[in-house]
Amino acid sequence: MVTQGMAWWYRAYAREQTPQERGQYEFAEQEAKARRVGLWRDAEPIAPWDWRKLTREQRQSGHGLTNYSR
Repeated sequence: MVTQGMAWWYRAYAREQTPQERGQYEFAEQEAKARRVGLWRDAEPIAPWDWRKLTREQRQSGHGLTNYSR
């Protein structure tokens, strides 16, 4: 999925991966970025964890998703 640009490599779990797995995920993400496939087609993709944080902050401040801007 990472190679196809359909998922991010979530680096927070990198410590739980072997060096080989880390290398594979990193390479897959770099390849997807270079080919601009999937989520990497967007000029400024937003990581899911950042998007969730942003929407959580907007809900707490009383702003809805319609006010979302980069």
